[in-house]
Amino acid sequence: MLLGAVAARGRVLAGLRRDGEENSTAELQARVAVRQAVRDAWAEGIEHTVQLSVLAEAGLADDAALAAAGWELVLLAAIDRSQGWGRLQEGRRHVTTVGPGAGCWPVPGSGGYTNHR
Repeated sequence: MLLGAVAARGRVLAGLRRDGEENSTAELQARVAVRQAVRDAWAEGIEHTVQLSVLAEAGLADDAALAAAGWELVLLAAIDRSQGWGRLQEGRRHVTTVGPGAGCWPVPGSGGYTNHR
């Protein structure tokens, strides 16, 4: 249920960003909603990497989108290092750790995954 809320709110925010609604009232409200869902998931012990996978599948996969969802870039870098991913180039996408593409990078717009960075 908590991950479902993270995914649903993430899709709303991703859609607004895709439609060029950055910095609008609707986008601000969507940011707040995603951040609350992420906080609720953290409070229940859902791992950061699982949440990142859900957000990536919802369309929030790069640093700017994840920052809009409330993720600190320093935290993202720490998660990358702890998982052995290292620090990737700007505009990178975060690896998924659950589901059919576990251990692979989401390919934007394809619904698929690759194990190539």
